[in-house]
Amino acid sequence: MKEQILITGGTGFIASRLIKKFIKLNYQVTILTRNEALVKEGRKENIRYINQLQQKKLPYFSIILNLAGESIAQLWTKSTKKKIYSSRMNTTRKIIKYIHSMPRPPKLLISASAVGYYGHKNKEMITERSSVKEENQGYFTHRLCKEWEKEALKAELVPVRVCLLRLGVVLAKEGGLISKLLSPFKWGLGGKLGDGEQWMSWIHIDDVSRAILHIIKNQSIHGAINLSSPKAIRNKEFTKLLSKKLNRPAFLHLPKWLLKLIMGKMAEELLLSNANVFPEYLEKFKNISLSFSF
Repeated sequence: MKEQILITGGTGFIASRLIKKFIKLNYQVTILTRNEALVKEGRKENIRYINQLQQKKLPYFSIILNLAGESIAQLWTKSTKKKIYSSRMNTTRKIIKYIHSMPRPPKLLISASAVGYYGHKNKEMITERSSVKEENQGYFTHRLCKEWEKEALKAELVPVRVCLLRLGVVLAKEGGLISKLLSPFKWGLGGKLGDGEQWMSWIHIDDVSRAILHIIKNQSIHGAINLSSPKAIRNKEFTKLLSKKLNRPAFLHLPKWLLKLIMGKMAEELLLSNANVFPEYLEKFKNISLSFSF
């Protein structure tokens, strides 16, 4: 009998890559979505789509993967910040409520978070054991990730093994940061942000998939896990590499004051953030095949 896995945020670019792997590994995938067209169709390409967590109508899910959330890469008005926050918290609360109602709890809850948990003024290397500096605790990205993780950890009371994925910038041709940068770089409008000295903690989409599959297989893994390359890169170096890859110049420079003027706090916490995050937890597992390819 196929093992059942429930995924939220299942139409996003991370989940899309993962789902193909799950199906190859003989998992039965169910996606919780607000897309009524998919829900009405019910099934598509061996994937079941639902819009509600109804205990009597659903199979037993041994794994729940929570990737839902409004994109954080947009101008932070009061309304967009509310949507970013509620999209993560409301879905996670529904999952926790569902887990507590299950006669037989799942083996594992994997819930997304981000390296934004650590704040944005960190020059030293950061591991899962690093504390968050007091000056970073008031920032939106830290508060968001902290409360999101706190909600997911309520599943441990059942008890359920909980893994929190503190994701760096996910690199992939078909989505995420790279897809947003391709057009301006192809037109020769790429360039460093601010002074370009800020660290960018990144991970390739294929390594995200490998890490999640590794977490599923290894029951000893739990808690917060940094999903980032052990070699963070400075923004100016990233700009050079992408420019070279596309064979296009990258001479445009967007100074800090202009980025803050145009994009406000979002620019300060996302584009100009300085976090050199190290995946200490995953580095302990020598049998995991991570390429950390740029």
